[in-house]
Amino acid sequence: MTGRESELTALLVAPDRQMAGQFTRTLSQARVFQILSDLKPYLTDQALDLRLRQWKPDVVLLDLASDPEQAAQMT
Repeated sequence: MTGRESELTALLVAPDRQMAGQFTRTLSQARVFQILSDLKPYLTDQALDLRLRQWKPDVVLLDLASDPEQAAQMT
């Protein structure tokens, strides 16, 4: 089994671009998640549903710190 096969696919939603950059650099070393798409804005229910159907990620990684109230609306 190669490293790519053991990674979970992920959709990253992170308005804080500095944090997103640091996180993705760390992921490249850890090889835990393969980021399918890195989105800056928090998504509406419709947009999230579309992205989930389009990318079919194993997990969604969500920046909760930038705007906890808006992030909570995505869960």
